[in-house]
Amino acid sequence: MRRRKPPAQPGSACGRQPFELARTKSFGYSLFNLRALIDLASIGQNLGVDLWHYQTPDGRSLLKGLEFMSPYAVAGKKWPFQQIYEPNRDDLGELLLRAAPEFPESHLAAALENFRAGQFAASRGRLLFKTARIDIGSTNASGKPPTSPTEGIQE
Repeated sequence: MRRRKPPAQPGSACGRQPFELARTKSFGYSLFNLRALIDLASIGQNLGVDLWHYQTPDGRSLLKGLEFMSPYAVAGKKWPFQQIYEPNRDDLGELLLRAAPEFPESHLAAALENFRAGQFAASRGRLLFKTARIDIGSTNASGKPPTSPTEGIQE
């Protein structure tokens, strides 16, 4: 039996997803792909397969895709590709929240500082997946940083 060559994987070593960047909703489609890859990495992790850190021989990886997108977590940073409506940066925040613990040496956690902790308080992803802490830059009612992970939670 002849072994098949695996299908070409879209993307580039710098993290761009060229097929998605050519679309009219390039930001959303780029995030959609990353979400699918993050979901696969989470499933693989449960089975003992590390897809989080997989890298193709030419340098493409999940981390590269996230690093390409992470600068656009900044609200004022313009998305330079075609996008027929305003990019949903909250969706990017959700992906960064899930990926940051897997790449502690990266700047993904720093990109989360562009979001308010409360934006993720009701996130379904926090119930289903390992995520970064969401108290980054948050304050309690007195304006001071929380002193414990449960401060302010009502029982």
